[in-house]
Amino acid sequence: MRVKTPLKALLIFINPEFHLYQAAMILPAIFPAQLNRFLDTLKMKSQPATKNHFMLAEKLMSLHMKDIPYGRHFKYTFEELEKGVKCTSCGLFMSLLNKNNLKCGCGSIEKTEFAILRSVEEYKILFPEEKITTKSIHMFCNILNSKRSTQKILSKQYQINGFGKTSYYEPF
Repeated sequence: MRVKTPLKALLIFINPEFHLYQAAMILPAIFPAQLNRFLDTLKMKSQPATKNHFMLAEKLMSLHMKDIPYGRHFKYTFEELEKGVKCTSCGLFMSLLNKNNLKCGCGSIEKTEFAILRSVEEYKILFPEEKITTKSIHMFCNILNSKRSTQKILSKQYQINGFGKTSYYEPF
């Protein structure tokens, strides 16, 4: 792209619970404990953006690829996946506390409706070609006792199309 702006590549770890043991001293990395100091230094050294910076940003954004053709694609089926609603805090599977709430072993409590709708979003990411049906979400979440409860939650946030066993949900 014939850019004459000097660039410096750094690897920045933002997870405060992460630590890279035995990292080489010459590794161009910023660790969580160094992040605030790095940002302060960056603010002091920063210069106003020029026309060339904006042109470079536009060019880079135009070259952005949403689907990476050589990326890793995992092969999985619905049947292979472990079913359930995962906790947002710790990632473990939650259990039914009562009809309105789910609980986790870590002490987290979440409204059943929000957890199911969050799981629908996960289902859409995992299976983008599949339609959202009461049966598929009920099986995917594996938490509610009746499909009717799943259907009520889905009908609040999604529009139903079709009738009976062929019905499916789409966003409003």
